Amino acid sequence: MTHTGVVQWFSVKSRCLWGALILAPLLSCQNSSDDAQGKKESSPLSEVEEQSPNARILPEPLQQGARLHPSSELGEIATGASRTDKTPRLPRNKPRPWPILWAPQDDQLKARSGSGIEMILRFSWPQASRTTMVGELEHTLWPHLRVQLLRELPGQPARMKVILEQGTFLFPLETALVARADRHGYALLWPDARSYRIVPEGSLRSLFADRRVDVLPWVEPEMKSLGKGRRLGRATTSVEIGTAGGKARMETTIVKDLPFAAPLLCAALLELIRVQDTQELCPTGQLPLHMGVTWLSEESLSVEVVSIEANANFETDQFRIPPALPIFKRGELPPFDESLFSKKVQAELFPWSEDKEPPLAAPPVDLLEKGDTPPAKPPVEIPKKDTRPRNQIEIENAEDRPLLIMVNRLPLMWLGPGESRFIYVKSGDVRYSARDFLGESVFLERSQLPPGKVRFGGEEEGANASN
Repeated sequence: MTHTGVVQWFSVKSRCLWGALILAPLLSCQNSSDDAQGKKESSPLSEVEEQSPNARILPEPLQQGARLHPSSELGEIATGASRTDKTPRLPRNKPRPWPILWAPQDDQLKARSGSGIEMILRFSWPQASRTTMVGELEHTLWPHLRVQLLRELPGQPARMKVILEQGTFLFPLETALVARADRHGYALLWPDARSYRIVPEGSLRSLFADRRVDVLPWVEPEMKSLGKGRRLGRATTSVEIGTAGGKARMETTIVKDLPFAAPLLCAALLELIRVQDTQELCPTGQLPLHMGVTWLSEESLSVEVVSIEANANFETDQFRIPPALPIFKRGELPPFDESLFSKKVQAELFPWSEDKEPPLAAPPVDLLEKGDTPPAKPPVEIPKKDTRPRNQIEIENAEDRPLLIMVNRLPLMWLGPGESRFIYVKSGDVRYSARDFLGESVFLERSQLPPGKVRFGGEEEGANASN
């Protein structure tokens, strides 16, 4: 081979070698791509080695049969029909507490007609007359609440409104409480339906019994099934709830078309005995019809539904939190008159006198026995003259919570802790009694001749009870 031929041969070989070096990676990439494509077509998604970053952050989608939270914005039942397997299961948000120090955001609830049920809930007070006549009008004296339960719809959580409608409360009539299934706590509405404040979960007991907003600690309940029965023509189930403060019996009925509204009333009633609601205590769709409580003092409380009916014409904007044109009243409570009747009505119902009669004359006392000799026994101390009006009765509350003072079984006034009031009677045939709102402290009737003092509670209670 000539020198020129050798050079040409090496030139061809060099070009082939460089071409091979350049094409090799490309061919390798093509083969790898083909292999990956083949695996992608033949392998399931679960075999992909590299997971998306979002898959590590986001929760897994709900599996069929997953348990849903009982109180949320999106309901399983919108029309009252039972859910079928084809109905999609939607995630339910966990209820959140309302802010207390500032006003909540505007409610997105639209004004329209809503459906649900309406009930009258009555507190039974055996120590007081149930009603009384004032002229030709009958006045209800036992506390009555109007309870309205609004059905849940998609985007509209179930709601409850409790209105103080008739009877004796530590608040003015037409005061209301509003609750939502996706929130813990309540909105307390003034009778003007605009002023309001937030009442946190766990404070209903102190609100009704003490006219305070104190969040009390929960107590541990023990539940026992008591079997089945009937009330208001409905089949019921009863349970016994034992706590450190007493024993309660709750009777409930099933309302399939209000699965998440019915437990709102159950939760509110349980707050009166300092028990927090759970799915076991307040099952979905179970509506309380009666709750009886026996306190450690052996006194009792009875709360029962006396009427129940469907309502398809609720004005949904009446369930708003906050209400329309709101006035936020942080830390305040609706003002009320401690006297339950006007002075004119009191004069008709009670043996009162507007005049203070003169004091009784002091009895005569002989300082010395007759004669010039010293007395055989020491001189008797001269009693001080009683300057009280002879028809005056002082009533004192020595308890640490408000008491309802009753005269001849008729509610007269609320008396705060440590407070006293004077009344002036026409005769001594008057009987006095007292109780707190929840019935834990009950003082039976007693008589007291004027001038005198009636004291409820405290160390002298035993002596006064025998009067």
